[in-house]
Amino acid sequence: MIKKTDIDYRLDDLLVLWHNHTAGYKLGRGFSAKDGTCRDYRAPGHYDWQNGAAEARGDELAAEVVNEAMECVPNTPHRWHTALATEARNLATGVAVWRNPVLPQNREELEILTLEARNKLFVELRRLGGL
Repeated sequence: MIKKTDIDYRLDDLLVLWHNHTAGYKLGRGFSAKDGTCRDYRAPGHYDWQNGAAEARGDELAAEVVNEAMECVPNTPHRWHTALATEARNLATGVAVWRNPVLPQNREELEILTLEARNKLFVELRRLGGL
């Protein structure tokens, strides 16, 4: 088992954020900017720091940067992108139950593939300014 560092935990958080973003999950933070009865009215943003809307927007922007970085991680010659997507899903659920049949079944080979994929994602995130 490989010992995790602070960077690994930050990468885990970004992968969970990316998975939730791509899966379409929305957290209930903040208030809607539009109400069905007042479609033309724009809610003021001066309380966004207090109601969580500003933090939600920051998470959305971070998820978009991770999405850009994930698009740069190739799936050939190895299944790096698939390994990251599977790991993100497992991290988001909190249990390592999701498997992908195209990934290696041997645990050591899967750990090596995932480590390579995380390194590629880390390089892309650094390039895009996401870390």
